[in-house]
Amino acid sequence: MEGNLENRKRVGRGLLSFFQTNKISTIAILVVVGSFAYLLFYFWEPLAANVGYYFKTTVVSNSFVRSIIPLPNPNLAVKKPKSEDFNLTIKKIDVNVPVVVNIPVDDKKEYLYALTKGVAQARGSALPGEKGNIFIFGHSNSPGSENSNYRSVFTLLDKLGKGDEIEIIYKKEKYSYLVVETKTINPDQLEVLEKTQKETVTLMTCWPFGTDLKRLVIRAERE
Repeated sequence: MEGNLENRKRVGRGLLSFFQTNKISTIAILVVVGSFAYLLFYFWEPLAANVGYYFKTTVVSNSFVRSIIPLPNPNLAVKKPKSEDFNLTIKKIDVNVPVVVNIPVDDKKEYLYALTKGVAQARGSALPGEKGNIFIFGHSNSPGSENSNYRSVFTLLDKLGKGDEIEIIYKKEKYSYLVVETKTINPDQLEVLEKTQKETVTLMTCWPFGTDLKRLVIRAERE
């Protein structure tokens, strides 16, 4: 027992001596490790979503891989809409989210609360079935939004391209739209909120994910 106690004391003295001798290096290592852990925590959801998207579109869809490994067909993952009143579905990027209606874009407290419940339709924008611009916005990465499953719901929005389908369920009726434009804009470019002549849906999120430097905008028109 005394030998074990003496060994523990010796180890403790050795660690203390190492820390005192290499104080600056140790602090630097702790700062680097802590920073990495924080970044991993902050970006975990979008990183995981991107890895999952790559796996589905590259690995699972590869004909050779599918010939030797029994993998599920990535094109058969049809999910029931989460809301029959107002729901947004984008099969390509596995988005299936309720739309919270009539949310003011200039009331931060109200729209942040709405985004814990899904994505938000901007107050004053069109509704499905009407001519005009249905403006819907959501998070690309917001880990501080507690008790929400939609903190990174639009993190894969950049994977959409021309011709990709966006579906909306509104009052139990389905509306289909095809992407016609993708772009990034500055936060003060509010023309994306303007009315349109065609039945249009505009999706917007902060970009790059985890920042509010730009806005990623996807515009689609009804088929």
